Amino acid sequence: MNTNYTLNTLGFTEKFKQEALKYPAFYPGRVIEQNRNQYTVATQSGEVKAEVSGKYRFEASASLDFPVVGDFVLLDRETDSTGRTQIQRCLLRHSALIRKAAGEAHERQLMAANIDKVLICMSLNEDFNLRRAERYLTLV
Repeated sequence: MNTNYTLNTLGFTEKFKQEALKYPAFYPGRVIEQNRNQYTVATQSGEVKAEVSGKYRFEASASLDFPVVGDFVLLDRETDSTGRTQIQRCLLRHSALIRKAAGEAHERQLMAANIDKVLICMSLNEDFNLRRAERYLTLV
């Protein structure tokens, strides 16, 4: 995986920078992978494995409060013995891709955040369905 990136190439705009400056004890990164409650975060110095802190987990009132791919987060400068760090804050999102969660409950599921561009790709074989393409376009 490419680890030669800067925060600017990750989309860290002036707005995010100003918000991050309010918390000098932490350093910023962007969530690039999520596997349940484990995250891979791209930072100025490379990728780190992270999980949300206990305080963050306690203060989160809904699943939409947790980080997802695309979120800019603030990380603790300390790491544990396995090299993992903790996500202390999630910076405000400027956009989000949300769908209805699976099942009977009327919950929303956050799929990705801070999206600027979307590429929709579909096969043009006999399985092509114009209604499906319309649903995808409506989603974004």
